[in-house]
Amino acid sequence: MKRKELDEALGHLARSTPRPILPPSFERNVWRAIRERSDPGREPAILEALWAWIFRPSGALSVAIVTLAVEVGMGSLDIARATPQRAWGMTVFAPDAPSLPSTLLGHSR
Repeated sequence: MKRKELDEALGHLARSTPRPILPPSFERNVWRAIRERSDPGREPAILEALWAWIFRPSGALSVAIVTLAVEVGMGSLDIARATPQRAWGMTVFAPDAPSLPSTLLGHSR
């Protein structure tokens, strides 16, 4: 579409579409919102700043690394306190496992 055709189409659209009825305070509210958003002296709220930092790539990577470190640390503490069979979920094969046939036979005496 050429420039002249586009101008004609937009002009026809503007003439044929009725203008919306806006409240009397619309323009004042728009300018107030623009001032509030563009005011460099306004410090963002703590949650806004935190949210913006988390969703930056470096922030998201930092959150992922900290989460992974906490998970590994907590897992290693649990493994250090547990017996080797319990740590890996292998209690079924322990010598005193309650479901082994030899254990079941020993309990019936």
